[in-house]
Amino acid sequence: MGDLISPRPIFKKDEVPKNKKVERLLMGSQTSGIVFDVARKGLTVNGYYPGGANGTLYGILSKPIEIPWDELDKMRKEVFRVGKKKVQIEFDIDDNPNQKYLDKLPKVTILGKRYYIDASRKERRPVDHPERVYTF
Repeated sequence: MGDLISPRPIFKKDEVPKNKKVERLLMGSQTSGIVFDVARKGLTVNGYYPGGANGTLYGILSKPIEIPWDELDKMRKEVFRVGKKKVQIEFDIDDNPNQKYLDKLPKVTILGKRYYIDASRKERRPVDHPERVYTF
């Protein structure tokens, strides 16, 4: 019934315009698949499937979808966008800590020993010998 109201387009696998430079990619089988036409203006996409007992191939879309190269470039840039750079943290202290710096650090007990813990630098210092530095 749908064929009587709006006829489906008949698809021919070998119909590539002779006057235009077009490369055709067929992905599928003899009976159904997707067609990509790569041309200077962009990419054209359509599909085909068999209809009826006579094996006539019909196009899925009455007019193929045309995607210009600038739209494809926008999509490519969006997909392959580089993430933000990791910010380097510069520490305002040197390896010889002063008491003011050590007082800001939390003190924890590990296996019976007290340590200053600096999570941003991934260091721990014994409370009784703060010049010794252990990394974790």
